[in-house]
Amino acid sequence: MWGFEVAANDLSATANEAAKQKLRWERVADYPASSPIKESLFVLDPDGNTVELCIRKQPADIAPQQGTTPLRRISHVRVEVTDLDLARSWYGKTFGMVEADQVPAEDQLTLTVPKSQQLVILRKVAQVAERSMQCFKGPHIDLRSSEKCYPEILKRFDRKETYWGPEPDLIPWHEPDSNTAYGYDPFGNRIQIGIIAKRPMHFGEVSRFADRANS
Repeated sequence: MWGFEVAANDLSATANEAAKQKLRWERVADYPASSPIKESLFVLDPDGNTVELCIRKQPADIAPQQGTTPLRRISHVRVEVTDLDLARSWYGKTFGMVEADQVPAEDQLTLTVPKSQQLVILRKVAQVAERSMQCFKGPHIDLRSSEKCYPEILKRFDRKETYWGPEPDLIPWHEPDSNTAYGYDPFGNRIQIGIIAKRPMHFGEVSRFADRANS
């Protein structure tokens, strides 16, 4: 589940907008003082996906987008795992995430990306939802680093996907940047890693496939 940071003092206006759109929602405003999240609004979208809108106690220094719900950025993701100790170790060693302020709940652990203060909230379950493990038409976690740090993170990312054909390490579809890889955490949640974009996204043919088609 994605959690989006809203630029507001409270989520009353967001709840009113959800009610106008006839969406099901639930508001949580009783987080303890130690939590980095001040308030949340869980909304069920028309496709049945739950989206979390939240206010952070320490807002990001990012100008919000314009609209009825002024979003700043992705604040956090909530990820299902079956072993919190393994999740703590793997996400920490692979991506450098650390334990800091916790979003408290039973069988839950919060890890922080130190530079951005974005959160990965890990929740222990008996079995990870099948949708989280789908290669296509399923959600994935997209983690970005600087170009300098990317090679070391790629080396530590020990659960990368392989593909069909003669080049199993090369992604068989177009990506706007060559420095990217897909894979999974130890629980089957799909993850993408890449570098922070320095230019607008673009789309086109994968050159190596286009060359083969023309030969």
